[in-house]
Amino acid sequence: MIVEKTVRGRIAEDVASAGETAHTGTYMLTEGRNRHMVESSFSVIEKKISDLAGMVVALKKEKAALAAQLEKKEAEVKDLTRKVAELTEERNEIRDKVETILARIESIEL
Repeated sequence: MIVEKTVRGRIAEDVASAGETAHTGTYMLTEGRNRHMVESSFSVIEKKISDLAGMVVALKKEKAALAAQLEKKEAEVKDLTRKVAELTEERNEIRDKVETILARIESIEL
């Protein structure tokens, strides 16, 4: 296991296993750097998942609010439909009464 990054002439010592040689070079991608890149990638993924989870919660709340609003509007539509039916019936009754009155007036000779 490499304990130190190799950067411009520095020597990384391999302390994990005897018999392996030390490494030198201008730049060597080591296990520590790889680990950092992987952890960084996981951090980005973790943040995106967290953001998505928050969005799911917000969308569920919005869905519930919209469902309640829809239910309320459907109840209003039902009530207004009932009122329209009542008013139509009342208008028809009034029309019949007016026609009856007009027929009586016409039947009276002046």
